[in-house]
Amino acid sequence: MTNADKGYLAKCKVTVTPEFTMYREPYLVFGRPKSTIKSYETRQIFQENDTSIYYSGENSFIDSIIYSFENSAYTSCLCEIPRDQLNLLENYLAERYVYLSSNGNDLIARLTTDETAYVVTQFYSTSEILVYYFPKTTSKNEVGLIFNSEWIKTIDGIKNKAKVNLLW
Repeated sequence: MTNADKGYLAKCKVTVTPEFTMYREPYLVFGRPKSTIKSYETRQIFQENDTSIYYSGENSFIDSIIYSFENSAYTSCLCEIPRDQLNLLENYLAERYVYLSSNGNDLIARLTTDETAYVVTQFYSTSEILVYYFPKTTSKNEVGLIFNSEWIKTIDGIKNKAKVNLLW
């Protein structure tokens, strides 16, 4: 707040502490090498190959987290959440990300508050919910893009890559 006539300037620092703390958010600066992800992550590596790092979840709220890489650069992340954590997951994500749209069936799209990454929730099976994190790569209207064929192709590509990596 300022008062130009009197020359006063007031500032305050606001710290927001989330109410819901399900799991540690994945690293969301895409394009980085594996070494950056490894220095950020505190979870236990379960498996690793040239195109991914598969971490075990740090608690009962998350089964695993898989970081994917292309040409040694971080491209996307997938979190596997137990389906019985649905209510907590919805609160956790709503508290952190901006809701964009839903296809009315099994996909909900959100955007990080800094508008650099999409966060898409998919009700994958009766036992798992998948949460995809990938970079925002367009300046177009996101709501119009959310469930078009290119978007679905991106999500399917992440999911299929993760499935292959799980079958080492």
